[in-house]
Amino acid sequence: MKVSIKQRTRWVKGFFEARKKRLKDVKDDIFISSGVTHIIFIIIGLFMLFIFSIISIFTKNYEYVFFALGPFVLYLVLFIVTLIILIKEKEHINLDKSQKIKILFFNPIFLFTFLICFVKSISTKNVIWDRIGHKGI
Repeated sequence: MKVSIKQRTRWVKGFFEARKKRLKDVKDDIFISSGVTHIIFIIIGLFMLFIFSIISIFTKNYEYVFFALGPFVLYLVLFIVTLIILIKEKEHINLDKSQKIKILFFNPIFLFTFLICFVKSISTKNVIWDRIGHKGI
């Protein structure tokens, strides 16, 4: 997981650097210029709502408790997207049934770890671009 976080942090940092350089080239096309930034901000927003709902539980101000469902709704959406991908690409995905079930439940959690990568990429001025070894390659 440590290597995965390191590699994906580089990806996120590279995405923002490339976006910054190329934004002026695509400024007229709102769909291209928005990239995946809106998805990142939605995830961050849901995470913050979750934190605020936990705080409201501890302060016994139950007005915002329903926001705690945000991450679970996001998990469910990512679960459904993973299911759709597994169904549509079943001929191209060479996994047994138990592995596919594990992917269904763990892929949404894995995608949540992009929050860690995002925070690391914006909090670190220079991400180290060293070579990441891959087992079996």
